[in-house]
Amino acid sequence: MVDKKLVAEMIKLQRKVDRDRRQYELDAWMNLHLGIGQLKALFFISNRGATTTGKLADALNVTPTDATGIVDRLLEKNLITRNGFYCGLLPKVMIWWPN
Repeated sequence: MVDKKLVAEMIKLQRKVDRDRRQYELDAWMNLHLGIGQLKALFFISNRGATTTGKLADALNVTPTDATGIVDRLLEKNLITRNGFYCGLLPKVMIWWPN
């Protein structure tokens, strides 16, 4: 038997946690100081996971050379990792919790 009151309370608490967590994520994103191309690349990588520079270039509608430059700048800022031809988003960029 399901306790409807308990389920409703759990849903309410989960929504509060989600709302609080989103605020810290917004602060982290706002403090990154990125150009539009870099920001779009981060969103693409965060949604697609590991990707190639070619796929990133296609998604951003830029040349592969431009995409490589964007990836290089994100690597310099330690926002992504590169493993051979693939790059992926570091989890610490997506979630930030205050001390």
